[in-house]
Amino acid sequence: SDKVVALNRSGRESLISKGVENQLLQIIPNGIVRDLPSPVPSKRKKTDVLRLLCIGDLGERKNQQLLAKAVEQLNQRGLRCSATFVGKEGDNGYFRNKILAYASSDSVEWLGYHEDAQVLIPYYDAVVLPSRSEGLPIVILESFRAGVPFVGSNIPEITDVIEHGVNGYLFDNQNVESLIATLKELIIHDTEPVVACAREDFESRYTLEKMNESYFQLYQELNSSNVIYVIFLKKS
Repeated sequence: SDKVVALNRSGRESLISKGVENQLLQIIPNGIVRDLPSPVPSKRKKTDVLRLLCIGDLGERKNQQLLAKAVEQLNQRGLRCSATFVGKEGDNGYFRNKILAYASSDSVEWLGYHEDAQVLIPYYDAVVLPSRSEGLPIVILESFRAGVPFVGSNIPEITDVIEHGVNGYLFDNQNVESLIATLKELIIHDTEPVVACAREDFESRYTLEKMNESYFQLYQELNSSNVIYVIFLKKS
């Protein structure tokens, strides 16, 4: 029979709820190239400021204002941190009206759209994604590859990939105190074991080679049955 491909478990469940038969479904995650696209620092320069990077179009779905609130409150509590936002302003005036409304311009900055934002990741202490909804965020895989801790909201599309304290960090969706507590973990605890596990996950599941191999195997199975197949990729 034909096959329908989902990127993750939550995508699979969504398709089942829309009437796609379970036996037709197969999960094949996205993959990215194994090597970073440009030279990176061998070691991030240590400072007394926790430097956070948030990549994605600015707007309510990505919920960057939650990170702005957390950064401001951490600074008020004596734990120095900053956040850099990269992406188009999907919701007009979002940076001014939503981010600067909660955080000082001394602790947050917006770089605008960057065509190859992944090259920035190795220069930061963590990547944070406070989204309300996602597909399979490629930035998670880019963080794994770069050896930088990933922090994300506990929505299904992220928990499909991230196990808290194992290969990344999670916080309760839309809960600023939970995000603050998680960011404190980055300051207090050694993140190297988590980063190492994330890199192992990347090598075993999320490389471009692994994705191509999975699609080729699926093609061979379908071709041997002399059927036409359909592939569905959930839009991120």
